[in-house]
Order: sequence, then structure tokens, then C-alpha cells
Amino acid sequence: IIPIGGIYINNDDATGENAYLKVLNNSAINDNWSAVYGGGVYCAGDFTLADSTINYNICGADESDIETGKLKNQGRGGAIFLSQSKTGKTSNSVFENVEIKYNKAMYYGGAIQTGGVNTVLVFNSGEISENEAILGGAAAVYVTSYSTFTINGGTISNNICDGRGGAIHSAYGCTVNLNGEVVLTQDEAKL
Repeated sequence: IIPIGGIYINNDDATGENAYLKVLNNSAINDNWSAVYGGGVYCAGDFTLADSTINYNICGADESDIETGKLKNQGRGGAIFLSQSKTGKTSNSVFENVEIKYNKAMYYGGAIQTGGVNTVLVFNSGEISENEAILGGAAAVYVTSYSTFTINGGTISNNICDGRGGAIHSAYGCTVNLNGEVVLTQDEAKL
């Protein structure tokens, strides 16, 4: 059994229906933990979030395993892990005025990791700050595996990681769109 964080949305349903959580307003997804994917939210479906916070979530093992690196490839998406379903269904997420702060991932994506060919995240406004990727990269947002991340406004600041991508790390054929007024400040990558 893999512990799942605060919210779990999964399209791998035998009925073939799309799993979704649409529109979650004025909510707090705070102080959750997951061992492997998404400390606050694991989403392999559709998710719309507005005027909310996702703070103080942790994805990864306990401190001793973090220090030794025993489970180095686990712990992705301190606040949120977004992925297409195992059956290849799309995952579409839209965030409007969302605060994502003080989250930690043991490996990649201190705040957010997107993965999978059909994964799309649109961040329209808000703040992604003070997040940390402890052993890997992408302190704020890790965009990978042909997924798409579009930010239309907001701030990404004061995030830190031990690998690549203090603010955003994109890899493996992904698309990153920075539109409107986007502020990237004081993010730090140690590698």
C-alpha cells in the first residue's frame, strides 16, 4: 500500500468514465503526506482549483531515508503530482489564484510535478514559493514526459533544490509556456 496525500483523483476506473474534481473553491489542502507521489494531491484526472492553498505537504520517506538517499527515486510532487492515467486518459488541471507554499519533495518537484503525454496544467494566478526538492531538482515545478505547463500570471519565488531548476525544470519533450506577467525571483538550484 502506498500512502496517498490529501486528495486522490484517478482515471483508471473500469467504467471508462473520466475522474474529476471540478471546481474546488476557497479550500485548504494542507499538512498531508504521501510516500511516493503527491503529498497534497495526486491527480490522474481533471482538477480545477480556485482561491485556495496547498501548503506544508510532504512527499517522500522519513528524514533518515532522506538523509541517506535510500529511497532516492521516490517522493515526487511535494504539493501536487499530476499524471495521465495508466490507460492513457488525459489529465487537465486549472489553478486560479492558488497559493502553493512550504511543500517538500524528497526527489523531484518540491511544489508540483507533471508527467505523462496527456497531462496539462494551466496556472492563471497565484504564488508558488518557499518549496524544496531535497535530493533532486525542480524546487517549484518539474515538467516532464511530454506534458504541458502554462503559467499566465503569478509569482514563483524563493524555492530551493539540490538539483536542476530552482524555479522550473523541463525535460523529455515537455512544453512550458510563460505568458502575461510572470515573476521568477530568488529561486535556487545547487547543481
